[in-house]
Amino acid sequence: GLHVQISTDLRRQAAPLSALRITLVGPALAGQRAAIRVLAPTLLPFRLTHVRGAHTLSARSSTTTDLDFTLGAKQLSHAALFSLVDTAVEAGDPVFLIELLCECDGTGTMPLAQIPTRASLIRASL
Repeated sequence: GLHVQISTDLRRQAAPLSALRITLVGPALAGQRAAIRVLAPTLLPFRLTHVRGAHTLSARSSTTTDLDFTLGAKQLSHAALFSLVDTAVEAGDPVFLIELLCECDGTGTMPLAQIPTRASLIRASL
């Protein structure tokens, strides 16, 4: 799987946050097989479980919060991950957005983090 670490400053947030989800915005699936492009929108945004640091979000903390989680820990082999990333690079390596969403008590869904990236940058970090 892909290990992700995010540090966020929540001092301005007065309401508890919950239900973390991750989604992709833009041409993140460029060059992928049609089945993947059709199936992905039905699975996204993907609910995140086992997020270290999530308890701080729900406790209305006024401190910097470090979130730590792994995407595809059981289902995504390194070979499959490299294949997906390499295909996107070969399809022009477009810029896309990884968005971490959460529920904000009483006000609906809000973005917690928005990360512009390219498949080549993800590949370089692996």
